[in-house]
Amino acid sequence: MPWVYATLIDPLLAGARRLILDALPPGRAALDAACGTGDLGRRLAHRYRSVVGVDLDASMVAHARRLAGPRERYEVHD
Repeated sequence: MPWVYATLIDPLLAGARRLILDALPPGRAALDAACGTGDLGRRLAHRYRSVVGVDLDASMVAHARRLAGPRERYEVHD
């Protein structure tokens, strides 16, 4: 399922994510709740020192972890 989400859903949400990022001030840490594939978390990592993403779906978190940079951490959690 992560590949479907990354291929179909992430591109649809790109505009909304840009609006979110433009509205947020830079800071030290960010939480990406319901992080899915980690696309927003990766973008947040450019503005924040630390990003934690959480999602219920272990396969989505595994996908996010594979693509994560040093400032990102992804966990399965509700």
